[in-house]
Amino acid sequence: MKPIDLTPRTYITRGRARFALRCWALAAGLCAIAATLPISIESTRRGDHTAEIAREQIEQSQLRQQQNKASATAISNKLTQVERELQAQAHLTQRPDWSDLIARVAAQFDGQVMVGFRLGPLTDPRVREGVGPTAASAPADSVWLILGGVAETNSEVPGLILRLESLGLFDKVVMTKTERTSFAGAARTGFVLACRVQ
Repeated sequence: MKPIDLTPRTYITRGRARFALRCWALAAGLCAIAATLPISIESTRRGDHTAEIAREQIEQSQLRQQQNKASATAISNKLTQVERELQAQAHLTQRPDWSDLIARVAAQFDGQVMVGFRLGPLTDPRVREGVGPTAASAPADSVWLILGGVAETNSEVPGLILRLESLGLFDKVVMTKTERTSFAGAARTGFVLACRVQ
């Protein structure tokens, strides 16, 4: 004979409902864990910005290249202009400008007076006369600056020669003539210096 179950039907129904609810809650929890786990793993990883960094570097390189190209164009234009000016100057003058040389030489006369100068090749008779005996051993194509000056005493001239040599403009500076002379109403020493330019 079968045992009779006296459990109320509502209790059984409620138990079954609770069991089903627990099963569904467990399944929903497992689904939620399965969904959030990959998301949390992805969020903990550092983002890969390699492509973005490379794109920024390419943009910066292109910008630098444009700036360098503009600078090169400006420098090229300036160089062309300077070359044209130099060509025009050479075409017009065909000889160097010696004014800066004479100004620097005149600045070395400290207490002495420069009374004249002559610049030219050794083939110029007046230059050859100013060079004096040194002309015999000088190259025929050499260029000389002949300076005439007056000093209070003969001892001042060597100092002037040293100052001229220290300019670094001349291959050689020699005194080719000295004599007593009258200048500004007083007895002075007249001298001639020969400075070899090249």
